[in-house]
Amino acid sequence: MKKPLDDEVRLRHMLEAANHVEEFVAGKTKDDLHNQPMLRFAVERQLEIIGEAVNRLSDSLKEGYPETEW
Repeated sequence: MKKPLDDEVRLRHMLEAANHVEEFVAGKTKDDLHNQPMLRFAVERQLEIIGEAVNRLSDSLKEGYPETEW
């Protein structure tokens, strides 16, 4: 059976995905995002990765940062 990922690994996945988004949109405009499906899909996928990781973070970690809108 596969060991569940811990919070540190999930946070690293989130950071990596955010860095990808930053890289993908560097020098791009809002129109580029709307007119380039591959760019839009790449950004959307990274946002999905972030969302999935957030949903699987432990309650204790989330409770430790109440100012963050998880």
